[in-house]
Amino acid sequence: MKELISRLKAHDIHLSVNNGDLKVKFKGASLPAVFFKEIKDNKNQIIDYLNSISDVVVPKYILNIQYDKSGYPLSSSQRRLWILSQFEEGNIAYNIPRAYFFEGSFDRSALDYAFKSLLDRHEILRTVFRQDDSGEVRQVVLSSEELGFQIRYLDLQDEREQEDVVWGIVHSDW
Repeated sequence: MKELISRLKAHDIHLSVNNGDLKVKFKGASLPAVFFKEIKDNKNQIIDYLNSISDVVVPKYILNIQYDKSGYPLSSSQRRLWILSQFEEGNIAYNIPRAYFFEGSFDRSALDYAFKSLLDRHEILRTVFRQDDSGEVRQVVLSSEELGFQIRYLDLQDEREQEDVVWGIVHSDW
């Protein structure tokens, strides 16, 4: 099978398995008859072979790594962002606050879990800029616990003037 698949790839014919079905991708108007026959005659073996090698390639989890607590040097783009953030009101330039309204049943713990999983998976969302003792600005990757991210909830089901309450919160330091 490996030899057959290599020959097909050499002719820009690519095979994959999707939900147990063999998918054939090729350039041009039609698949050459000789390749069509060979694929058709070996369909089950091709599917078995592709399934056997695809299980090895796809990892189920991203491994956690240890980060250097002293941080890492900034890229030139990060340095520009740091400089811009030092100006008055500069720190809010890239923040877009939002309020979301949910109707019907709402599972708070599911939303909290989703955001925690997102933060755990993507270290860029936990990366901050810090100035060290020598004055050098470095990027530091925080743990989810150090980050202390939390979603604020406000139940307005019993409020008569919901929009006024929301606008009051938006313009406060809630």
